Amino acid sequence: MSQAYDQSAAIRSKSTRAIRSHAQNPCDANFAESTRRKKSVTDIEVTDRELRVTLAPMSSAHRTRAITALCDELNRTETIFPGSRLRLTYAIRGS
Repeated sequence: MSQAYDQSAAIRSKSTRAIRSHAQNPCDANFAESTRRKKSVTDIEVTDRELRVTLAPMSSAHRTRAITALCDELNRTETIFPGSRLRLTYAIRGS
């Protein structure tokens, strides 16, 4: 497997855990798992300084707001992707 694929899989796994921590109920946690499986909901762009994860808006406004808040929280951590010098940034497509 390629390094980009491995990094993408690691990000999706971490994203699912983070979404579950913000889920309001078990149905939302299940939604997070099904969302993680849909590869088309996430775009990953790598530049020389950044690994940008862009998520598609969710199926409802309250879920999109929850994911947006999570993205903001994660961006404030200024996390560097393990094994690289790339800063992870998260966004919602179209916002």
